[in-house]
Amino acid sequence: MRVAVATVILFCLAIGAGGQSPQPGMLAQIPNGALNGNTYTNDNLAITFLLPRNWNATVNPEMPTLFNPDVNALANRCTRVLLEYDSKPGDSTAKGVVFAIDPNCLGIGPFPPVDADKDKLEAFNRSIAEIYSRSTFFPPSGLNLYAFRGSGAKNRLFLGMEGAAMVSPPPGEPGDAPGVKRELVTMNTLFVLVDVDKCWVGWAIVADDKAKEEFAKDSRMTVK
Repeated sequence: MRVAVATVILFCLAIGAGGQSPQPGMLAQIPNGALNGNTYTNDNLAITFLLPRNWNATVNPEMPTLFNPDVNALANRCTRVLLEYDSKPGDSTAKGVVFAIDPNCLGIGPFPPVDADKDKLEAFNRSIAEIYSRSTFFPPSGLNLYAFRGSGAKNRLFLGMEGAAMVSPPPGEPGDAPGVKRELVTMNTLFVLVDVDKCWVGWAIVADDKAKEEFAKDSRMTVK
């Protein structure tokens, strides 16, 4: 199914930096987790996130305006970034994060159960899209929703929202001739959520086609 995002955003790879926005106590109490090579682990949340080999990553970065230009917007206040990652410089283009959401702060009701029907999944997706639509991970062209069940005893439901947008490459690349019009590049987005009991955990990425393929092949999240 396809869900339109009404808010028109400036689609780019810029991600805010600076002082962190005020967040509920529950999010502040989550340990940072640890990065070992290309594997991020947070035992408190019972998650493991595997990145493509040689990608860069930073644990617990300060990114207060990642999900909305307004530092005090609901999306920023109710979400904590645990890990920032990006692809190898010069090889492909990708930026992404692993994050935790306080569902009580967000106030949109419970996460859908594994046996939820299409209407319930779409309603939940619309609620998320409305709150996070001004982030880099939600292109103005709309989103496609998909759902899948993870492995393990609890058979958790993962909800994904993916999209794409055509953007202009950054100007001033070496070898660019003056006045030459550069071809548009497809940037793909992905925003995935899962309920891990304490909170909702997710990962999001914006990536060109090459980085998207690499990420899809080598990255995954495991929830115990």
